[in-house]
Amino acid sequence: MKRYVPLLALVLLTACGPKQYHIATVSATGAHESLKFAEDTLDSTICGKPTAPVPPLKCTTVEQRRELAPLLVKAYQDDGTAQKVIHDWEPSTGARPDYAALLVQITKAIQTIVDALPTDAAKAKVTAAVNAGGK
Repeated sequence: MKRYVPLLALVLLTACGPKQYHIATVSATGAHESLKFAEDTLDSTICGKPTAPVPPLKCTTVEQRRELAPLLVKAYQDDGTAQKVIHDWEPSTGARPDYAALLVQITKAIQTIVDALPTDAAKAKVTAAVNAGGK
């Protein structure tokens, strides 16, 4: 998983200029897409859905999904804040450490979702998508 993206973004954002702004924008987009893909994959594993794993594999219970809901709400709030930071950021002003901290939080949320997925196949699917930038 892209555990190093926030750290890399932080290092690259310590400089200023259009290149760092571009990297930050791409990182924010990848984080958003990865979060959405992780949520979609989690939802596809809910017991009783046609996309849920077939027994004897485990599926995600509605209760487990509800337990993750606050985490997802916070992650999407962080995602929105990261998007706003990028929108309001003037590349000539240099680093935005608040942005890097937001990416770290989003990455942790994605990892928590991956850890909660009921099958190795679902975990591998999300991990591969995150490594591809959320696609």
